[in-house]
Amino acid sequence: MVQSIFLGQTQRLMVDTGGASPLKIEAPSRQRWPNGTAIGLALPSSVLFHPDKPTAPVNAKEMANG
Repeated sequence: MVQSIFLGQTQRLMVDTGGASPLKIEAPSRQRWPNGTAIGLALPSSVLFHPDKPTAPVNAKEMANG
């Protein structure tokens, strides 16, 4: 976790994945994560970029509800 920003109804998380820039995630949570906290992510393959397939938008509420 590089940065956590509370935006009212959501939390914006900037996560260091080892790439050139951090991964930006918005989650429906009021939990506080201190910078440097390790977090786990579970993403459906339909939201990951693949040059031959269109991507689907991620709805954080759907992700939270499984």
